[in-house]
Amino acid sequence: MRKIKTDSLLFTVLITVIFFFLLGAVSISTRLMLKDRIAAFDLELYIWMNAVAQLVLTFALIALSQKLGIHHSEDYHLSTIPKGLYMGLVCIVRGLVFFVVNLFGNIGYAHVPKPSYFLACVMMAFTTGFFEEVLCRGFGYNNLKRCYGDSWTGTKKSIIISSMIFGIAHLVNLSGYNLQAILDTTAQIITAIIIGVYFSLIYIQSKSMWAVVISHAVADGAIFLLYSILTTEAFQPESTDIITTGSIVVQSFIIPLATMIPIMIAVWIKWRRLKNTFADGLQSG
Repeated sequence: MRKIKTDSLLFTVLITVIFFFLLGAVSISTRLMLKDRIAAFDLELYIWMNAVAQLVLTFALIALSQKLGIHHSEDYHLSTIPKGLYMGLVCIVRGLVFFVVNLFGNIGYAHVPKPSYFLACVMMAFTTGFFEEVLCRGFGYNNLKRCYGDSWTGTKKSIIISSMIFGIAHLVNLSGYNLQAILDTTAQIITAIIIGVYFSLIYIQSKSMWAVVISHAVADGAIFLLYSILTTEAFQPESTDIITTGSIVVQSFIIPLATMIPIMIAVWIKWRRLKNTFADGLQSG
């Protein structure tokens, strides 16, 4: 049997699929185990169990990256965080605006959350960012770069392919085959690809894994924290709501993509800057 090269696209996809599958298996298992609690919207234990699973899988990924020789300890230096966070400011602001708009739009449902539940949501946001960034940037991008090389062409391929893998992996979030579920998941895939490119550019230019983890955590935390701050009624459609095909398309697809415009502009600027860096390097060489 032919051995799969560890510095190949196939190996990168295979490892990514395996780790997302393992996380999905944990999520499904805990959902079945805690189905009565989840039905009653008591999500705290479910969130804690998934957060711990993500943390364990992340450290397993770091160990694998070390074994493959693609782990860079300097990516975790605290001194590089400020530069990376500044570069990720667009995503951080977008996440905070999303949180504030949704909170004030549902202020009648807001309540003081139970501290342990609030902490669980914060932990889930952090471990989600930690797991996905180490998997798609720390492992995926760096392993593809071993395959395609350090040139601008190799870097470009590594960014695009690792971001596409990251986006397509969100197919696991497909919750049904109705129009809303399909559009929700399609929008998630497209936005994840764009954000994947954005985080890759930040990671490359700041050399800070923590910066992209924190930026990712803030973006996800905007959603997770709403679950702890708002009551269950805020997430249930009102009987007076008129659901039409047009409203589903707008809410599930057009609005999510429209909110990505600032990030797409930031991607364009950072992409040109990175390309010019390679061009300048060739000229000085």
